[in-house]
Amino acid sequence: MKQLSNKSRRLIEQLARENRPTALARLFGANSESRAALIRDLAQLNEVAAIPYLRDYLIDKETIVRDAAATAVRELMSNLSARDHVWLDNHMRDSWLMSHCWHSELTPRCVDIIAGYRDVRAVLLGLAATHGSGYVRERAVMALDRCVNDGQELPFLLLRCNDWVEQVRSAAVRATARRLNSSYLTHFVNCLPLVQRLRTCERADHAALLQEIRRSLLAGPAGTALLTGLAGSDLGVRRACFELLEEAGDMPFSELLSHAAKSADSIVRLHAVSAATRRLAAAELSDVLRRFSSDSSSQVRRAALIHLADLFPDESGATLEPALFDQNASVRDIARYYLRRQQPARCFQSDYQSAIGRETGRRLTAAIAGLGETGNESDAETVLGFLDDKLPRNRRTALRALSRLAPAELMHRVPNAIADESPGVSREATVLTRRASLQLASSTLAHLAETTAHDHVARNALTLLAQQHSWDAVIPILQACLSRTPSVSEHAVKMLRTWARRPYIPAGDPSELERLEFLLNETAAVVPEGFIGYLRFMAGATKR
Repeated sequence: MKQLSNKSRRLIEQLARENRPTALARLFGANSESRAALIRDLAQLNEVAAIPYLRDYLIDKETIVRDAAATAVRELMSNLSARDHVWLDNHMRDSWLMSHCWHSELTPRCVDIIAGYRDVRAVLLGLAATHGSGYVRERAVMALDRCVNDGQELPFLLLRCNDWVEQVRSAAVRATARRLNSSYLTHFVNCLPLVQRLRTCERADHAALLQEIRRSLLAGPAGTALLTGLAGSDLGVRRACFELLEEAGDMPFSELLSHAAKSADSIVRLHAVSAATRRLAAAELSDVLRRFSSDSSSQVRRAALIHLADLFPDESGATLEPALFDQNASVRDIARYYLRRQQPARCFQSDYQSAIGRETGRRLTAAIAGLGETGNESDAETVLGFLDDKLPRNRRTALRALSRLAPAELMHRVPNAIADESPGVSREATVLTRRASLQLASSTLAHLAETTAHDHVARNALTLLAQQHSWDAVIPILQACLSRTPSVSEHAVKMLRTWARRPYIPAGDPSELERLEFLLNETAAVVPEGFIGYLRFMAGATKR
């Protein structure tokens, strides 16, 4: 969210160049049209990190540029979550050097003019409320309070409630308090992460304001506004709504738990498990924990199993047994830990060995993984049989298990795994190769990169070539820079830089360096010129 793409950066750089027009362009007004067009193109990329780069154009002398910038900022601001406003506020103040006009030319009087821009004044006044001058911020807060009442102004007001200037802070608190009515509560729910943030802010005592907001949100039948937020799409809002409802305790906990269990947010469900251990009686808690032990999130399943095994050890076995074949390694590990406490002599290796012969589907996959976690080298033969399984997940799991049981055997199997038609299997083989510091022959990897019909195989082979300290590794990378497949050629250029960062590269033989010089000439159009020169310098240094 906070990073600009290369395309956006290019548009911003071009916009900066256009901002210094020639006398001829200024005379015919062509520059204004081109700047407005660039701003519209930037808005279409939908990257809110571009907002700070547009603020100078909000007070441009040309109407067409101002309008384009205001429209662009409004569109980009519509994508901000409540928490994103904190980043924007900090970035707008910290990056004042890249917006000289905004900070030097925006005055309190300009704020009054902005307030007249009916369609876009909410976002323009909101940005003015992030200005470096306290006079401008105060005037912007007062204008927001006076002119905007549709919820767009609330994030900016809540941020200014903790302003370092007392007059700005007081104006924001008064404006926020005036909005505490039943018709406006939905907007407070949407900004709950910013409300909760005030709890940790220390420039002033926000207790009175927070208490009033809390009282208003919990008013009505069981905090209806908060329940709406709990089912909403914003992560921060959902979590803040659950926290407030659970803390208040006004709603029957069973009803709150039912709403939390239906939430699409795994963190809300995780918090529900923790809250249940504090609020429910033993008989009811045991049933709730068993239900959450089959949750779709491994975090929630793990937490439920831990609480169940700690609080109800005598009845937890029936839930821990199936967890031995969970798809998540940490859940399997927890299940083994607690079952081992109950049955010290139990051999989980035998459990997984027998399960491989009878299980199917995902339980079979979990059994392969479990054998890799609990077995020894003698089990490698069993795992090897799954390297050619028809299911990619079984091939991938077998590779991971083999890396634990018989690392030496992995060396012989990795090339075929990297060449696998499944991107997941190929990626797993690449990761295991790097993790185990295996050195595959450069010729093997070069052959994979050149002959494969799968782009992911070529990219993974290039990644491993870039880890090698030799000139025969960089030659196939240079060849890949000429690939007609954009994803492969772009990755090859990136891997060239990775290879060149090696701390020591030994001298190459004359035939390698001759081939290198030929490829440097061929790739001059796709590899940055400065980098070509750097490689030539390195090659020349090895000759001496």
